Amino acid sequence: MRVKLGIAAGLVLAAICMSSAAFAVLYQDDFEGYLPGELPASWSVVQGAWEILDGTLFYDPWNQGTPPGKMRYNEGYGWTDYSVTATLLITDGDAYIGGRINSVGAGYYVRRLISDQYGSKLELRGTGIGGLGVADFPNDWQAHDITLSFEGSSIKVFVDGGATPVISATNSVYTGGTIGVTVGGGYFIGYDDVVVTGDPVPEPSGIVAFAGSLLGLAGMLRRRIIAG
Repeated sequence: MRVKLGIAAGLVLAAICMSSAAFAVLYQDDFEGYLPGELPASWSVVQGAWEILDGTLFYDPWNQGTPPGKMRYNEGYGWTDYSVTATLLITDGDAYIGGRINSVGAGYYVRRLISDQYGSKLELRGTGIGGLGVADFPNDWQAHDITLSFEGSSIKVFVDGGATPVISATNSVYTGGTIGVTVGGGYFIGYDDVVVTGDPVPEPSGIVAFAGSLLGLAGMLRRRIIAG
């Protein structure tokens, strides 16, 4: 009986530990279902003209000349360790996906860069820090998923769901902040299917109470068996 009670208690503890390892979806939007001219909920336009067309968030350089376009999500300034993934649709020019961005726009950005000198590249940058890594990137005018991941001082960039990062860096200047997108002036560039996953899901109080009750019952029965 003691062995069985020990196993039961161990299973409860294991269930708690396993469930605490789950990660929450902190934010997601596929930009479907918006009315013409409507912008994604909880985002702010910092610069330039943006619009949702056919379920994709686009920067429109012809609407307000050719300034760079910038948008930031308003509700993620407390995020620390997380991954942001976005599908990038581009024709040409620079396009950025940012993370750990503070209220003045400083943080880390992965930039898709095209130039005659360097071809097509991905570059990881930090505001006031400069380049933290670079990788080749297809110049095929196709949509690609880009993931920017933070864990402590470790920063990684993944492409199209690959298991191996194309860029890895270590930097701890920015420890938390929200996500954002930036586009170089003069280019019609789109973003789709933005997903942020992060901090472990807090345990529901009911699960914790239930686990505690089981452990308490196991302890009580064990004491009775020993005493008897």
